[in-house]
Amino acid sequence: MKCIFTHCWHLTGYVPTCRVEDKREWLAFQEATMKRVVEIANEHDAHLIIAGDLFDQPRIDDEVITLFIRCMLPMLNDVIVIGGNHSLPEHREANIDRSSLGIIKAMSLNPSSKIKYITCDEFLIDGRFEHSVQLNKDITLVHTLTVDADEIPFSWRAITARELAQKYTTPWVLVGDNHNSFHAEFGGINVLSAGCLMAETVSENEYDLGVYYIDTGESIDVTTQNDTSPVYRTSNSTVKWISLNHDKTKVSRSHIKTKSTDDDALRAIVEILEKEGDGISVDYERNLLEYIAHSSDISEGAVAIIEEIRDSKEKV
Repeated sequence: MKCIFTHCWHLTGYVPTCRVEDKREWLAFQEATMKRVVEIANEHDAHLIIAGDLFDQPRIDDEVITLFIRCMLPMLNDVIVIGGNHSLPEHREANIDRSSLGIIKAMSLNPSSKIKYITCDEFLIDGRFEHSVQLNKDITLVHTLTVDADEIPFSWRAITARELAQKYTTPWVLVGDNHNSFHAEFGGINVLSAGCLMAETVSENEYDLGVYYIDTGESIDVTTQNDTSPVYRTSNSTVKWISLNHDKTKVSRSHIKTKSTDDDALRAIVEILEKEGDGISVDYERNLLEYIAHSSDISEGAVAIIEEIRDSKEKV
């Protein structure tokens, strides 16, 4: 199978904070990027695989859905789409009909449609959502946060690429969710993340954004008598990274400077309140108690209710 592998398009009608475009320009940029990906797929006579988070939110503007469908029309081969945590309400396949992705799934019910939505199995493992489906004997599609390292960063709900290769035994495990790209290989099992398609944060603007071209090559049956299901590996395969060479001038850091200025101003206000505020603070509960203590306008019944609520809050 030949495919262009990508994920985390995060298509949206609102302009990300870091982008310098207005809404019309942002929509035009997303359109141009999608058209370029389709061109790459057609140049390689390949399928297009989008491994989750096609949309940034479960429900997006109709014009964005229309834009995606229109851009996919020139595809010579199939567009294969799975869900993802951003695109599915509460991360659940059962809720897809309440989402914009439900329209994509409904389209795929038409056998002549080149857009194919594939329903995944889903798991919740130690707070980490994982969606997966075996596409064929060579490829498994996964959407879960995966890191190309032996150790997972503290507080991340993630899995390592090595662990993923131990869990899924197809020669190719194509995983979405991580906005960084990587290709790791473990005993004939290739684990790939293509990263995000477009820069929607300052940090993503520093990435080499692009897509993977994959030709899985010849499939070889390596099943042994100890295996409970068929096991395959591939030979004469090809993996190639194709950079989109995105325009880094379209992302600005000005909002970070503004936020820093706002934070400095807030800290200054807090310091003034603490030093000169005559008992006033930014703690709402503390201010309320101070007001009760120094006011004669509040009835005993009201005070009792407030204290009851406070006591119940402390027990939670």
